[in-house]
Amino acid sequence: MLNIKIDENTAVEMLMERLHVWTKDPKTCDLYEKMYQSYVDGGCFEGAEFDPMVIVDNDYVNYCQVIEESDPNFEKIKKLYLENGCGCDVSCENVGYSFIESANDDDEPTLFLMRW
Repeated sequence: MLNIKIDENTAVEMLMERLHVWTKDPKTCDLYEKMYQSYVDGGCFEGAEFDPMVIVDNDYVNYCQVIEESDPNFEKIKKLYLENGCGCDVSCENVGYSFIESANDDDEPTLFLMRW
């Protein structure tokens, strides 16, 4: 095993490069980039194994979903987001997800990246 140091911007770029294997949709990519930037800024990957393929593939395929205004729980999620922001634990709110990972707009979001 190798221990390699990389700067925060490079880490986010590596994650986003892997995401582009799955999607190039600009709105989806923006939501994921916000989530990964938040994770990197918060030190989530410090001292941990950093494998962009494992991280992104699991997030995109298994753990996260983009929801929009047509989702039946959108308005409830939007209210929770406006009250608590990203990273908010919504697992007890009966909205079908566990966390609000990111939103496309701070004041009037129309898309959310949600974690199961």
